[in-house]
Amino acid sequence: MMDTVQKWYYSITEVAKMLNVATSLLRFWEEEFSEIKPNRNNAGRRFYSYKDLRIIKMIYNLLRVELYTIPGAKRQMERFKDFTR
Repeated sequence: MMDTVQKWYYSITEVAKMLNVATSLLRFWEEEFSEIKPNRNNAGRRFYSYKDLRIIKMIYNLLRVELYTIPGAKRQMERFKDFTR
């Protein structure tokens, strides 16, 4: 049985589809949460690393599942700062 292949980088469209959210929401979260730091190519396109993807999933969980506000989610992310580095 083959393991799921993990990519080095994911496009904003791929990440948005994984979470069933709009790409504009990911761009907004990037502005709000300094922990999200996608790489950009020469054309300015975002490419999220696996680490970025884990952080985005944490933010998604805080905001959409646990229903934290943005400030509340930021406080929670501060508690996990060792995880997000």
